[in-house]
Amino acid sequence: MNETLTNFIVYKLDHTGREVWQYPARVLEQGPNHVRLEAFFNRDDVDLGYTLFKRGDRFIESHYAHARSMAETARPAQPPVRGLATESG
Repeated sequence: MNETLTNFIVYKLDHTGREVWQYPARVLEQGPNHVRLEAFFNRDDVDLGYTLFKRGDRFIESHYAHARSMAETARPAQPPVRGLATESG
């Protein structure tokens, strides 16, 4: 995989298509129907009430071509694993 395809910026959009967040990511794995990305939480700490995301936490995102959904696993800079999220839209 060449460098141009492995490192890029992810743009998160709300339901209206407006950008709400962006962050650098890199491709860990790519297949004909999916891509798995690695990114690090680049915001100040966020407490959602059921989990806490901290700056530097590692996220693994899996995106699938056949579905408008993705799955995320958050791994903190210091173990244990704190959260798993799925998003559909």
